[in-house]
Amino acid sequence: MRHRALTAALLALILAHPVLAARPAKKPKLTQGVKVGTVFTLPGGEVRLELIARMQHYNDTPRDAADAWDLDVNSPKSVR
Repeated sequence: MRHRALTAALLALILAHPVLAARPAKKPKLTQGVKVGTVFTLPGGEVRLELIARMQHYNDTPRDAADAWDLDVNSPKSVR
């Protein structure tokens, strides 16, 4: 029961935030091959994301030293 109240409170905060609540007019284009070190910052600078490494199982000879090939990775959800 408590987790439902926390979830509802978090959802209310997200929906109240002007940038997080905004929905794009059209579906965003998927991006592949993002380079390690790429930084994305939301307008206003409140949220900043940086790709610092990748765990993957599709390329056993990655080009970037921050890319790790791991036999145990079957999907993004299985990354340790």
